[in-house]
Amino acid sequence: MHNDLKDSIKARLYDMKYTPFLASYVFFFVYFNAKLFLIFFDPELATTCKIEMLSYDDVCHWKPIVGALFYTLIFPFFQIGFYSAKLWFDKKMNERKQAIEKQTLLSVEESIEIRYTAIKLQDELDEYIKKYEQTKKEYDDYKTRLETEYIDRSKELESSFEERVAKDTEKLKNELIEAQKKVADRGGEIEQLKKQVASLEIKVNQSPKYASAPSSEKPKSGLEKILSDAQNKQDNEFQRLIKSLEKDEKVMLKSFFETDSKMNKNSFKDLILKNNQMQKVTSEKAIQSLISKKIVLDQFGDVSLTELGLKVVDELFREGNNK
Repeated sequence: MHNDLKDSIKARLYDMKYTPFLASYVFFFVYFNAKLFLIFFDPELATTCKIEMLSYDDVCHWKPIVGALFYTLIFPFFQIGFYSAKLWFDKKMNERKQAIEKQTLLSVEESIEIRYTAIKLQDELDEYIKKYEQTKKEYDDYKTRLETEYIDRSKELESSFEERVAKDTEKLKNELIEAQKKVADRGGEIEQLKKQVASLEIKVNQSPKYASAPSSEKPKSGLEKILSDAQNKQDNEFQRLIKSLEKDEKVMLKSFFETDSKMNKNSFKDLILKNNQMQKVTSEKAIQSLISKKIVLDQFGDVSLTELGLKVVDELFREGNNK
């Protein structure tokens, strides 16, 4: 309880400290009622005498309030005036002091110190200028050296490039001349062979046996024979390719024939699984086999028939074909 009372008193004292009106009121109350406090704290007077001398009518109330109001509301204006006057006085004092200092001559020691400081600063400035000039010169030399090296390297590269281009051009010209010579030689050989073939055909046509033979039994010319052999060879290879197709591969090709020549690979395998109950692994194997035979082309996830594949599908599944 005593601690709470003590804390409460401290709090009130802090309030009075930071509240100008309350603090000034307490001050003026003590000032105008000092008699009461002197009687109360006088050790020579008995308690009964103190009680008889103290009277409530002797307590002054309005003077402390007036004093507190004056201190809180009016005194700050006087304080502003005092502060302004002090600033003006300080300014005048500084101006007067500066005027006196300007007219006062320096002592010998001060002059020597100032001169020494000026000489030292000048030496430092000269040193910095020398360093700057030296650095600038080094930079200019380095820049000039780099520019010279750049020009020399550029000339070397240009000359070497021109030489290399000239050598390559000369080499290509020589190769072109050699190729033209070879072509000319081969052209002469071909012309010679053509002449020999033509003379042989003339002799054959002029022979009595060839003249009396029917046109269907006449031997073919060299060019016709070459073309006929090539066509027969191509037809034989095509037939061998068709005969080499497995059952699964034919199922895949039939699906192409019945749907489209180009489909998505996954959709195509799903279609095969749905229509022919062929597993996707088997379908993938058949597709890879057809790709290796250049019948089917796999490109970006789509499978499609090549030109050879279109021919094979047409041969296998066109109407009226029994294969």
